[in-house]
Amino acid sequence: MNNLGKFLERFKQLKPPERTVQQAVVSAIQEVVGVEIVCEDVVVVRGAVRLQVGPVVRTEIRMREQEVLERVAAAIGSGRVCSIK
Repeated sequence: MNNLGKFLERFKQLKPPERTVQQAVVSAIQEVVGVEIVCEDVVVVRGAVRLQVGPVVRTEIRMREQEVLERVAAAIGSGRVCSIK
């Protein structure tokens, strides 16, 4: 039983694929801010989300950043996305 626990331990460290993170961010932005963006506008680099959208949209999203991050954490787990730029 101890060996099984050690074997399964490595699966706790798995992170969701990039596309899943992008979809979670897009969904959270749409729910919280009400702005529709596409997955191609979202780039995740070392936990920071970089949005390739206009400045007005980016400002609107940044104003509600904490709510968006909470929704993303609820969808894919905490620690994967820590900021929006």
